[in-house]
Amino acid sequence: MNEPNFNYEKHAYCYIDIDPQDLSHGAYIHLKRISETIKDLPQNSSLLDYGCGAGAITRAIKKLRPDLNLYGIDLSQTAIDQAKLSSSQIDFQITNSDKLAFSDNFFDCVVMLEVLEHVPNPTQTLQEIKRVLKPNSKYFLAVPQEKSLITLQGILIKLFNFYPSNQTAGHLHFWTQKELEILLQQNSFKIISKNYSQHYLWQIIGMTYMLLLLLTKKQTQELSQHVSQNKSFLSALIQYCIKLLILATNLESILLKKSSHGLDIQLVCQPQK
Repeated sequence: MNEPNFNYEKHAYCYIDIDPQDLSHGAYIHLKRISETIKDLPQNSSLLDYGCGAGAITRAIKKLRPDLNLYGIDLSQTAIDQAKLSSSQIDFQITNSDKLAFSDNFFDCVVMLEVLEHVPNPTQTLQEIKRVLKPNSKYFLAVPQEKSLITLQGILIKLFNFYPSNQTAGHLHFWTQKELEILLQQNSFKIISKNYSQHYLWQIIGMTYMLLLLLTKKQTQELSQHVSQNKSFLSALIQYCIKLLILATNLESILLKKSSHGLDIQLVCQPQK
């Protein structure tokens, strides 16, 4: 597998604001499961969105829990610049190392969505997250189990050594569910709940999209941004069809919440100090 030539300054993730009730938004499932995780946080708790991109999820969390003290960090200056323009109520910061600029036991919750597979050193990242979390706090982690043979991606990796998300999405690490669980346990995190999304329909659509990206030599978000910025009738029709497909995959994820065949796992963990 080659080292990905992935440019995080080329486009910003999490740039489309989300209504928590919008089933046709790609981040609906993540936000829904985050909301279930944070509903019992004490008033005025501090929450970090690790890998916040342009801050759409962070802003949505603020709408759900206006009392929370929210922080967002990302390695992309492009994304952080957009995030800072979008909200003055959230502390958005650039980060370019595994060392977090927060004191020990600072946060009541850390949210990390589709980020751990991108970091150079997952163990160091998890140790830093554990350091800044308070005792009895929560760590919400969403990460793909791309090597699991119960997923389409896992089968393609096993049969053909084919890793499309390496080049199109910048993934550095690929895990099975068991490997993820071991990684968390080795870094003193106790898993307290486990849910799944991105099941059968999503995996077929997702793999088709990855192949399209490889053929067009584009990165994730880059192609969708191009379509969304085009004002032609064809682009509007494509966007409408995409919304319908996302709606269908989100409904699938709701129905199959506990089915381990989902490509994406959402884990709620607690640090063991």
